Amino acid sequence: MTFDLKSSLGYQLSLAARRAERGFEGALAGHELTRLGWCVLLAAGQEGLSRPSDIADWIGVDRAAISRLLTVLEDQGRITREADEEDARVRGVVLTRSGRDVLKAGIVAAEENVARVYGGLAAEDRAQLHRILGIINATGDAPDRI
Repeated sequence: MTFDLKSSLGYQLSLAARRAERGFEGALAGHELTRLGWCVLLAAGQEGLSRPSDIADWIGVDRAAISRLLTVLEDQGRITREADEEDARVRGVVLTRSGRDVLKAGIVAAEENVARVYGGLAAEDRAQLHRILGIINATGDAPDRI
């Protein structure tokens, strides 16, 4: 019995995911930002989420990871944490000017990375890939965390 690892779907998906991640992470590194740190800025700055638990759920990571990321982003001057209007026990995430600037740079980097990764695909193929990945990720045993 044999198995062709390099032509298997799992192997090919992993290669494609790593290719996309490496390109994006490299672009973000120039801004002293990780991919997850950028996701936090995106959640707060674009999606309007301010509660750390909501940010964690939206990204799909555990709350301890968000807590660590928020500390790093706050130390970098990218966010501040302010008392939540509805619950003073909660400190909401607010982007600073630096955070908004690096979020914009990250969006440009994300768009450039998508163009690089998908550059060889026709629009129809790209749409089909997204549709198929959506089906795979919607299965009952697919994790909802990254």
